[in-house]
Amino acid sequence: LGVFLERENAVPAARALTFAETGTLLRSKTPALVLQELEGLMLAHYAVRCLIHEAAASAGTDPDQLSFPHAVNVVRRCIVHPGAFPPTAHDNDG
Repeated sequence: LGVFLERENAVPAARALTFAETGTLLRSKTPALVLQELEGLMLAHYAVRCLIHEAAASAGTDPDQLSFPHAVNVVRRCIVHPGAFPPTAHDNDG
């Protein structure tokens, strides 16, 4: 039963990743940059999930009860200089 309940939670989590983090199609033009962009999205997703877990723990509630899109919006509002880390292409061959 526990595995089923966790699987049931995976579908909304995947939808949250698509809705909140991408918003558009991938912008990268080469396979290496697509991989880099996907890795960045996965790291951002993990970071937001960690923040949700910390917030739920401090509030004494279940992390599944907190909204992923809302958490992303909170994080976005807290970023002081959103353009401070512009995307750049890196040569992975050398």
